[in-house]
Amino acid sequence: LLHTRVFSIENGLNNAMKIRLVVLALFVSTLLCAQKSTYKDKFIEGNYLLLEENYNKALESFLQAYRMDSSSANISYIIGVCYLKSVSEKDKAISYLKRATASVSEKYKAFDPKEKNAPVSSYYYLGIAYHLNYKFDDAITNYEKYRSFLNLKQTELIKDINRQIEMSKNA
Repeated sequence: LLHTRVFSIENGLNNAMKIRLVVLALFVSTLLCAQKSTYKDKFIEGNYLLLEENYNKALESFLQAYRMDSSSANISYIIGVCYLKSVSEKDKAISYLKRATASVSEKYKAFDPKEKNAPVSSYYYLGIAYHLNYKFDDAITNYEKYRSFLNLKQTELIKDINRQIEMSKNA
């Protein structure tokens, strides 16, 4: 009987000890996971998700980066494009792409977390966003702005822009 009681007490201590270790392990893992992600981390994560064409998850990462630095036209551009790829939130693309077009660079460096400017294609995507939201005059204005950056050798892009403009005029 005494042996049974000692065994029960030891078992109780072992179980209590196991519970404490599990709680401690959960606490430590939570602390490790809760370490603050940086803008660069979220930017890189978002780009990997874009390469996988996982636009919804990429959008989450880029929105977190945007909360850390809302002054980046680059992040605004990427968020706008992600919203255009969404099923039901295409209208949200306009505000981000408008911010992006405020700081456009022809020397844009894609995938660089230090890049603060947006590419000239921001005008193209803003045109699409306006078109999808029935703002055809604004769409044409942005398509024409994008076309002004193209050189004559970019015939396929020019044809596409001209087609987009024509569709907006006929809408």
